[in-house]
Amino acid sequence: MKSIGSVLAIALTTTALVGSTTAIAQTPTTTGQFSSVSGNVTYRERIALPPDALLIVQLQDTSKQDAPAVVIGQQIIPTQGRQVPFPFEIVYNRNTINPSHTYTVQAKIIVDNRLRFINTNSYPVITRGNPNKVDILLNSVGTSPRPKSVFSRFEPLNN
Repeated sequence: MKSIGSVLAIALTTTALVGSTTAIAQTPTTTGQFSSVSGNVTYRERIALPPDALLIVQLQDTSKQDAPAVVIGQQIIPTQGRQVPFPFEIVYNRNTINPSHTYTVQAKIIVDNRLRFINTNSYPVITRGNPNKVDILLNSVGTSPRPKSVFSRFEPLNN
């Protein structure tokens, strides 16, 4: 298993690849050409997160249906033993926003380099009358038990 340092290094590398807008997105101040999307991230399960869990919240342009979302900004929050709800604020440059596009916020929690929680509902923001503040509910990404055999689903034949 990899340490939180390697997870953080991967996350920071991802941040660097997204570009300078991401660096601005981690600055919690808004002035002039900048605005922000904020809210809280939580989940329903009564499970405590380990101290090395990472919350990653992204503002994405999800306008193109057959293409990957474009990350406009993100915030990476080491949980450090804290528990939900987690407040977030992503600052973005207003000049990067196209009023005809759709923007959403996605959040996920990574534990031991594995996805543990993610939102399954869409949280539209900014354009088309959507707010700049959203509360995001995450769902557990647990492993479901596999059937012992394909045939275990069938009742035995009566001969």
